[in-house]
Amino acid sequence: MTTETVKVFASYGRAIEWLSRNDPESAAVEYPIQEAEQAPSIVPKRTDVQELVDAFLEGRAV
Repeated sequence: MTTETVKVFASYGRAIEWLSRNDPESAAVEYPIQEAEQAPSIVPKRTDVQELVDAFLEGRAV
């Protein structure tokens, strides 16, 4: 059974380093990075942000 995993690396060098240790069969596939103006984005709603802030503040009060 195969599983699909996406890994994101901070640099090309780090990717090569990881792949050399963890992908000896060279099964990995490189996907192009989408430019910022083309990449889809998710804009949080005000309620999402407020819920996170409330949870953070509640956790600090404990």
